[in-house]
Amino acid sequence: MPAFWIFIGGMFVASILRPRFQVSVLDVVSALTFTINFRSYESISGVLAHIWSLCVEEHAYLLLGLVAVIHRRFTISVLLVLAAVTITCVLNGAVQTFIFDREYNEVYWRSDVRMASVFMSAVLYLYLKDIRTIPPMLPIIAGVSGSVLIVWPGVPDPIKYSIGTLSLALALVTISCTWSSVSKLLSHPVLIYFGIWSFSLYLWQQPFTLIQRWHSKPLLLITLVMVSLTSFYFLEQPARRFLNRHYRPHPRTLSFKLLAARRSF
Repeated sequence: MPAFWIFIGGMFVASILRPRFQVSVLDVVSALTFTINFRSYESISGVLAHIWSLCVEEHAYLLLGLVAVIHRRFTISVLLVLAAVTITCVLNGAVQTFIFDREYNEVYWRSDVRMASVFMSAVLYLYLKDIRTIPPMLPIIAGVSGSVLIVWPGVPDPIKYSIGTLSLALALVTISCTWSSVSKLLSHPVLIYFGIWSFSLYLWQQPFTLIQRWHSKPLLLITLVMVSLTSFYFLEQPARRFLNRHYRPHPRTLSFKLLAARRSF
């Protein structure tokens, strides 16, 4: 969040110095409140347009938290609830695309449709977590199939973000069952570090993308990486250390967890 706030504020100041960015007060407010993905695409500053995906994530996490709270108070099947939400979101996207003929930005930017991408992984994880006989080839096939469906031109959006996303989610939740050689390849330090830095790179890439027509792309890429690493190590990591240092679980909560673990053992 600190890096996110700095980015939003920085882009607002930059738009004053560089009018091409055109960041309005409404853009700032809707980004900070995670509502920018419910605005018209044409009315949003291009430098903040990628915030739509962070809105989807935040809304999905809030709903997951709500389901968790309800599950603790009442007897519900979390798997069935999340599956129902996922199917509803997928059908919502299909209806808006095929019947109402709406564009991608009008449909798949919205949380009530795109949250299916988050919930698919949760549903598959809950369903498959106790299954021990998963073929090692499955995550490879699922990952390749999902990638092809997502990037192949002409595939309708409802297919991309249902079958395509489901295939990628399946690859994600079963990847630990594949061959050790594949796991070793995916555990390469370069891939791990880019995974760790991925949020910072995603957060800061938008302004560099918008100005790439007027500047050297290699220079922009180097600058983007430097800015992202600065954000990660001097904003995000200190914030994480602060939270971990000052907001630890209550000792009594930890003792209850240890007691429960001993009993289950």
